[in-house]
Amino acid sequence: MGKKEEKTYKRYDTKDKVEFVGPRLAKDPEVKDGAYGKMVRLAVVGDCRDPKEGDNKYSPIWYEVNVGDYHAEAAAYLEKDDVLHMIKGKMALRRYGDDNEKFAICILRAELDIPLELQAVLKERGWVPGESKTEKGGKKDKKSSSTKSSKTASPAKKKAPPVEIPDDDDDEEPEEDEDEDTEIEE
Repeated sequence: MGKKEEKTYKRYDTKDKVEFVGPRLAKDPEVKDGAYGKMVRLAVVGDCRDPKEGDNKYSPIWYEVNVGDYHAEAAAYLEKDDVLHMIKGKMALRRYGDDNEKFAICILRAELDIPLELQAVLKERGWVPGESKTEKGGKKDKKSSSTKSSKTASPAKKKAPPVEIPDDDDDEEPEEDEDEDTEIEE
């Protein structure tokens, strides 16, 4: 009875998501090749300034937005000051530094909602929807994005090789038996 029992808690992976409506990028994206494909880190600032309260009451909060999968293709072509419709993802706290004295608020597995006007701008910058980048570590050069090579063309645009169809003239027609013809006449 002298021992105190330690209470353990289950670790839950909740389905909660946060949404940022109308975020503006504070920096150019960082593009890295990960073990599972392209990863892009965006920096977004949540500004809480209220003109009635003054600028000193609240500090802006910086968020690291980690984008992967098919959203990373478009995120790599974003630039500082681009405004998105929405960013959705799971919020987490990342500690770093020598003694873990620093921390960053991260949005993991982020999904981007890009406005149509910005999608047109991203296409001008060289983004092709559905096409993964071939160059390592960032955006394609503007020169190479304007000229497409057959190696970087998307699979949907490639033409199938021609198929050879044999001519029917080469095949011999089967001979008819004369006995069958005579039976029909009788």
